Amino acid sequence: FKAHVLLLDLRCYIRNLLKIISCNHFRLYFFFFFQAEDGIRDAQESRGLGDVYKRQAPAPAQSVASRKTVFEDSDEAPAPPKVKYEKRRSVSDMIKDREGAAAEAPAAPTSNALSDVVKQAKGASSAAQSLTHLTKAAQNKTASLDQVVPDVLVHKFKASDMDAYQKAFKEFDADGSGEIDANELSSLLSKVGIPMLKAEVADFIKEFDLDASGAISFGEFLNVMEKAKKGMIDGKAKDMVRNIQKAVDHQKVEGIAGGYHGYTEEEKRFYASFINSTLANDPQCAHILPIDLEGEALFEAVHDGILPCKMVNVAYPGTVDERVITKSPKNVFQKVQNATLALNAARSIGCQFVGIAAMDLVDGERHLVLALLWQLVKAAVLSKISLKEHPYLVRLLNEDENVADFMKLPPEKILLRWVNFLLKESGCNRRVKNFGQDIKDSEVYLRLLNRADSSRCGLEPLQEDDLHNRATAVLQNASGLGVSASLTATDIVKGNSKMNLIFVADLFNKCPCLEPLTEEEESQVSATATDMLNFSDEGTREERVFRLWINALNLEDVFVSNLFKDLDDGWILLQVLDQIYKGSVNWRAAIKSPGTIYKRLENCNLAVATAKEAGLKLTGIDGQNIADGVEMYVLAFIWQLWRAHLSDLLVQAGGNDKKPDEKTILRYMNTKIEKSGIKASSFKDKSLANSQAILQLLSAVQPDSVDWEMVTEGSTEEDQKLNAEYAISVARKIGCTIFTLPEDIIDVHPKQLMVLVAMVMLTETSNC
Repeated sequence: FKAHVLLLDLRCYIRNLLKIISCNHFRLYFFFFFQAEDGIRDAQESRGLGDVYKRQAPAPAQSVASRKTVFEDSDEAPAPPKVKYEKRRSVSDMIKDREGAAAEAPAAPTSNALSDVVKQAKGASSAAQSLTHLTKAAQNKTASLDQVVPDVLVHKFKASDMDAYQKAFKEFDADGSGEIDANELSSLLSKVGIPMLKAEVADFIKEFDLDASGAISFGEFLNVMEKAKKGMIDGKAKDMVRNIQKAVDHQKVEGIAGGYHGYTEEEKRFYASFINSTLANDPQCAHILPIDLEGEALFEAVHDGILPCKMVNVAYPGTVDERVITKSPKNVFQKVQNATLALNAARSIGCQFVGIAAMDLVDGERHLVLALLWQLVKAAVLSKISLKEHPYLVRLLNEDENVADFMKLPPEKILLRWVNFLLKESGCNRRVKNFGQDIKDSEVYLRLLNRADSSRCGLEPLQEDDLHNRATAVLQNASGLGVSASLTATDIVKGNSKMNLIFVADLFNKCPCLEPLTEEEESQVSATATDMLNFSDEGTREERVFRLWINALNLEDVFVSNLFKDLDDGWILLQVLDQIYKGSVNWRAAIKSPGTIYKRLENCNLAVATAKEAGLKLTGIDGQNIADGVEMYVLAFIWQLWRAHLSDLLVQAGGNDKKPDEKTILRYMNTKIEKSGIKASSFKDKSLANSQAILQLLSAVQPDSVDWEMVTEGSTEEDQKLNAEYAISVARKIGCTIFTLPEDIIDVHPKQLMVLVAMVMLTETSNC
């Protein structure tokens, strides 16, 4: 009984003390300590710390002594007098006042009504907190409510950033509750490859959960990002925001296998912008151009297959014979044919992509469409990085390197060598190995721009510690030199290798900063480049085809740019063997990164031994020939591999155990074209030069695939070339993945003609 009396005295004392103390912070916690027992408000009205807090109304003063006297005169302890409270004027109250006391439930407030009210909120934190309550209140009245952004926050973000935040928030909010809880945030970060401890995620939620609801509302989410922009977040929370920003920058698309594929909005806009400018004058693209840089227009633009075909020709003109493209596809079948032509043509110019089918383009699968467009845009931009276009690149040759070897370097490596060459000339000790992490601090860019024009592009931004400000200075300087802003400051800071590569290529094309060649030097370089690009030498032509074939196998981390040098350590050969003959390679005996010639020779010997055990005829070929890069032996080895691979594919498609040989493939063609009256004695038959036999075969396999009005008699060299180009594109359109050149048909190259016919045979067999 005495304890109860003391407790009542203590409560009275505290109540009077609260009247004296004007600090709302203290009153808040004591208020909630007593509200349940006092019955200040019922459980349904109480919504936690984030609710609109009630202010205590003035009450008649009552001393502790008077209350004690009343208690002593009574046999029972009376209930403490209830004190009336009135609500503080909150954003929610102001909205309700405007709506009036209608009998029926009012409709959810519009964004305009909300923005007018939220303008009166004080600061980003208050606006975010108010938005939480508005969203909750509106959700009780309507099933759907678009994310509303307070005016105090709207102007703090770019429209593109706000759109990305909204999309990311919806992605995070897995259950559609309008809030992100710790489990949702932790789960998504793990899926996109940014795992965080659940405890760290929970601490982050707790720190920025303004209304203590246990989750982050959209207003609170924006508040966090706005504070991060100002550098007001430190410690582990800063790392957490950085990880969230990574997820925000990449719109995540879940693939068929459950994986996530990322792309940035900046990349999507750049691809659309590049296509708009490149194909602006093409009348066959008038129905899809210009592509809207926002929304889903880019993914819809490829649905008929015409745009990808055009982009292949932008990279390498003439690859797709445009007579073969169905200009106005009327059904899905014709659209799929166009898309198939584009994909096979893209492979023939060295584009690498995995798991993309023609129907994916027709359906506009976002991550697959962007994967293809990236390859095509990159090919288009980098196709100009060559000695033929820029003879002065010869200045980058190493001492032990010749022009022919330099031309076999991929454009990315040429650009890396160019960047390091200029850094060395500028007296800078920095060297770069990639276009991602190595240049995210902007120093390399600033020095390159300074080398291009020191009067307009100074090095003062290097004194700036803020990397974002440095990157902004880079873009400003580049714009002054006429270099297109294909990337953003964020792309630089975050090491977006794709956009950085495009930017460096454009910078090189505008400001190469290399000493021009003399007339004699230029003529020598141009002659070498022309000979190699025309593939007039049979060995060079075969090297190209074999290289493209290996790249089309989509082996992990394999891209062959120089067949003879890239295979000299035996490792890629072993991977090709294992792809064709599963489980044939003894990987315990293989050396992944052979540093010495002896270890490279071990790999090459293992590759030759494995191939012979698999049944390949490698007469006179040993590991030393491969390690030394002897062209004749390397070409012979790869030809045996390719032919064996093709035979195995034909066996699998045909469902029998007999591997077709050259005679079987020739017999197949002659049987198919028998009605035309054409017959080839062998794949060396000179009558094949006019492409008539090939076109008859294609027409027999897929009727109506050949428009005979487009075919000439092939009596002249020019007509033969037209027929050959047409035949190759028709073959690709019906599904043949071939790397044949028109010259292979005109010159009656027996190996390539046999492969072409075999691929037609495989296509027909697979479709049966």
